[in-house]
Amino acid sequence: MPNTHAIADMAYELQATCEDLLPACVISTTFPTVPASSLTLAAFATQGYVRDGQALVYVDQPAITLTLTGSDGTYWLAISRDVSTAYASWTRRAGSHYLWRLAGTRPPDVDGLLVFASCTVAGGVVTATAPAPGVTRAEAWRALSGLGTMAEQNANAVAITGGQIVGLSALNVQGAVGINVAAGGYALHVDATVGGVRLIGPVGLGTLPDAVYLLKSGAGTIQMDGRLTMGAGSLFSVNNRLALRYPKDTEDCLVLVPTGSDACGGSAILFRNVAGTIIGSISTNASATAYNTSSDVRLKHAVATLAGALERVQALRPVAFRWNADDSPGVGFLAHELQTQIPEAVTGEPDAVHDDGSIRPQQVDQSRLVPWLTAALQETLAQLDAAVARITTLEEALGL
Repeated sequence: MPNTHAIADMAYELQATCEDLLPACVISTTFPTVPASSLTLAAFATQGYVRDGQALVYVDQPAITLTLTGSDGTYWLAISRDVSTAYASWTRRAGSHYLWRLAGTRPPDVDGLLVFASCTVAGGVVTATAPAPGVTRAEAWRALSGLGTMAEQNANAVAITGGQIVGLSALNVQGAVGINVAAGGYALHVDATVGGVRLIGPVGLGTLPDAVYLLKSGAGTIQMDGRLTMGAGSLFSVNNRLALRYPKDTEDCLVLVPTGSDACGGSAILFRNVAGTIIGSISTNASATAYNTSSDVRLKHAVATLAGALERVQALRPVAFRWNADDSPGVGFLAHELQTQIPEAVTGEPDAVHDDGSIRPQQVDQSRLVPWLTAALQETLAQLDAAVARITTLEEALGL
């Protein structure tokens, strides 16, 4: 009856070979059931890993019966790494990996032996059986991760409906918990391969395969792949990655509060292009906020002074108007008119619509007008200076 392999044929064996599966544990067993009226347990099989020095030995015990002998009390069942080694105070089922012992409390595991179940004998018959805590592959994983034993989980702590628990392993819980979801999708997926917790499937975050990762590679790290809506309501658009709804009459939506000194050079929000180059930021000090766009001379070439600015500004049509949404007054420009004179100040195209026919509005960045207004003012001042010079010359000629 072999209990070790030259080549691991299961993921658990490979983990043991690499000494990744640190706790000894039972990975599969048909725990003994209470017999009708006897000391003989019906045939049951057990597979697991038993500590052997600094390594683990895989044990594969086919289903056999086990007859207990002795007085009433609690009998503890164990598997051993081989079928012959004797252990003090333990009785072996001949030719098997099974041993048993009568004791008031759970006997300690020793090298080569793992206690995995208990049987209660009263009146000369087995009246109850139970698995020993902390020896199944799920409980071994919890113990290794510091989460305690399965006994700590109860209905007062977490309510789970419509879910399923599948595929548990000692260190890698893949698709382990389904919370109130139909077959084929998990709301919560605990996955050691990403180092933390992964939320997957129909959980209100779209239909992407992976929605949110909570990673252990950095304190509080959250990696998102998908769309997130916070607040009541659905996503505003399929093109939104983050949508925040809030009651404007009572709450602020997003509050950014720095730590450290207000004089520090960090940004509240930093913008980068596809290549990763910083192209803008929103920064603050103790009193004000600055909305910045990149302007470093090292990022520019073919620099030339603006010309014809006065003519272009004279062509602009500032207007007063009222907004359709609430009839509130406003002043500014009509985007499609402004676009003909200063196109860099306008985003979007005239009369554009979304796929559903709704308006895709043009937008204006009025800060882009500043260079043209400045150049137009300079041209006006130059003309004024020239006019003043001519008047001065005429006055001198006339002796005024």
